[in-house]
Amino acid sequence: MASPEPADRSRTSSAHYDPNVQEVPWVFEGVVAGFVGAAAIAIYFFALDLIAGRPLATPNALGAVLASGAVPPPDEPIQLVLIAFYSVVHASLFVIVGLAAARELLTGTRIPGDTPRVRSLVLASFLFLLFELGSFGFAALLAPELREVSGVANVSVANLLAAWLMAAVLRSRGERLGLHPD
Repeated sequence: MASPEPADRSRTSSAHYDPNVQEVPWVFEGVVAGFVGAAAIAIYFFALDLIAGRPLATPNALGAVLASGAVPPPDEPIQLVLIAFYSVVHASLFVIVGLAAARELLTGTRIPGDTPRVRSLVLASFLFLLFELGSFGFAALLAPELREVSGVANVSVANLLAAWLMAAVLRSRGERLGLHPD
């Protein structure tokens, strides 16, 4: 019995298979986008904490929640180990999301839209929704009082900023690479 012929990739929809995936530097671009998103949120909350007179209070509280499951009292001193721990987790999660976003946007596999502008807007919308669900799910599961510490509106603004910047960076870098000119 003869082995079956390999699938003819030319008949496969471009929405599910892109023969150029291996040629696109989506891994590097995804890491860059992930760090941009993580940095946007970190800088946003650093500025808010600075204005409130308590620099690094937000990553300290988030690190404490991850490490112990409890939000520290406001008068407790900032612990750099908690900030470092949270920062590693935060950046790692954003890099993972950045990798997925880069693969999808730069290789043109699943994001709907006829132009790169539309596709990057769809990506930014999806990322914002993902970040909202992730941040509020994190707070609901581990420490509901985090919503009061960070502020619901502040979290949403930070998530929107990160989503928009990640999509914009990926679109811009894709254009520079000649991957999807308008």
